[in-house]
Amino acid sequence: MGNLKRRARRGRVIAAGLNALSLIARPLPLPVVRAIGIMLGHVAWHVLGRYRRRALTNIELAFPEWPRRKQRDTIRRMFHHLGESLMELVWLPNLDRKKLERTTEIHDVHYLDEALASGRGTLIFTGHCGNWEWLAATVALLGYPLTVLQRERD
Repeated sequence: MGNLKRRARRGRVIAAGLNALSLIARPLPLPVVRAIGIMLGHVAWHVLGRYRRRALTNIELAFPEWPRRKQRDTIRRMFHHLGESLMELVWLPNLDRKKLERTTEIHDVHYLDEALASGRGTLIFTGHCGNWEWLAATVALLGYPLTVLQRERD
């Protein structure tokens, strides 16, 4: 039971942090928000040693032929990207059709149109890489029906 209480408390702390970040990010232009996110990711790279070490171990297993410097640079950029994606997430309520056109490249949407025109609907599978919250918001803003499924976190 203690673990459930700890997880619930951690969830409340994370929600409070995201709400605070949202108050900072929402009035700012997207390029500024992204730059702040990269800076937060850089701080996380230095502060979250446990996660940095785990990522470095994993990339060393996945790409043993890469020089150590390339492995470290890749993981540092991953932290930067994660910070950027986090800040985009809290800024996301600002996204509308006009901003979407300025910020997002959309390719091959005709495949989705064709699938939906068949009357059978469609399934889109995606890996959890990049900002998939932005993807979901884009699909919804374009007027497509959307349901998102995910597995429970572990």
